[in-house]
Amino acid sequence: LSAPTRGRGCVRWCISEEDHDRADQKMKKNKEYFPLFLSLEGKRIFIAGAGKIAARRAGVLLSFGADLFITAPEYSGEMAELLQGESSGSLIFQRKGFEERDLEGMDMVFAATDDPALNHRITELCRERKIPVNNASCKKDCDFFFPAILQEGGLTIGVSSGGDDHKKVADVCGKLRRFFRDGV
Repeated sequence: LSAPTRGRGCVRWCISEEDHDRADQKMKKNKEYFPLFLSLEGKRIFIAGAGKIAARRAGVLLSFGADLFITAPEYSGEMAELLQGESSGSLIFQRKGFEERDLEGMDMVFAATDDPALNHRITELCRERKIPVNNASCKKDCDFFFPAILQEGGLTIGVSSGGDDHKKVADVCGKLRRFFRDGV
């Protein structure tokens, strides 16, 4: 560790390249995710895929006012219902396969196709463009996780296990619902 340097109002400690690489590897192994609540009003969100998972995520995102752009060659019954419904956000669906240009101007991306290789490719393209991405088929490819969401009594609660234990998340959400329902 060498003397601190100043830059843009913050102090940075200079470490050797070897120490930097070691710290970088440690951070990759112990990747932690910060829970964050943000406004989706006016955010342009792209979803590749239109199956059950994509439809569930799209429904929640629309309820929070996101502007969704979805592409898929086919769509599920759940997505069909969503396409016919009303929401506080907007939804544009194109019946076609993914193209790189679909990412232009997007604030966030969900790769939720039934093709893990395509989802990974979308993840790589997003990272090149510095667009946060969630890959539904590979948690290691996720910049963020989509939490289970519970809204009750003026509260919004997001529950996530970091992609490790969906059953545990469902159990916690069930207990929270009972807590609000029963007032216990």
